[in-house]
Amino acid sequence: MWALAKIDGVSAWDEWRKNTLAAHAEAYPEMWYGIWSGPDTYNSILAKHPGATYFDESRTGEKAYDLGGLNWTDFPIMNMHVHAWPLYSLTKLLDIEFTAEGISIKPTIPKGGYSFESPLFGFKKSAEGYTGWYNPLSKSRLKIRIHLPEEDLKKASSVLINGIECKPRFGDGDFIEVEGETSEAKGLEWAVVFKGG
Repeated sequence: MWALAKIDGVSAWDEWRKNTLAAHAEAYPEMWYGIWSGPDTYNSILAKHPGATYFDESRTGEKAYDLGGLNWTDFPIMNMHVHAWPLYSLTKLLDIEFTAEGISIKPTIPKGGYSFESPLFGFKKSAEGYTGWYNPLSKSRLKIRIHLPEEDLKKASSVLINGIECKPRFGDGDFIEVEGETSEAKGLEWAVVFKGG
């Protein structure tokens, strides 16, 4: 999914979505684990028990998996990977790169509107444009590059930096660059406003 995000946002989003607990619950509604939490691993659609996790079938007289007697069905939930990795991978769909000067963002999520929020970084896409913030621990002057599709760059009419309107500064290629000061109490907030937004 991470590599796909660099070349095809639609495919990357589809791959991300397919690896969520919601997708597993839709595909295997009779499997109680994998709906609100899950194990370390699931069987593929090619396995004898697709959507399940590893277990020793020797108790039923059938061929057993060679796992040294380990049954993942003994620990079928509370694995934090299934909760943490979708959140971490979502940042890859925004292609967030921290630089010496600030941050670069190249969103690839193929949706008309969405938002991502954390204490360090926030990003929102809407019909009115894009907004966000970057809140590092110390006061500094930052440059933020927001790489956007060509049609969105054409719609950009103004930029707000910490609430102050500025003329958009377009870089070579596909980005708008904003620059401003942070403080210890407040990070750098920015907005790219569309015409009529």
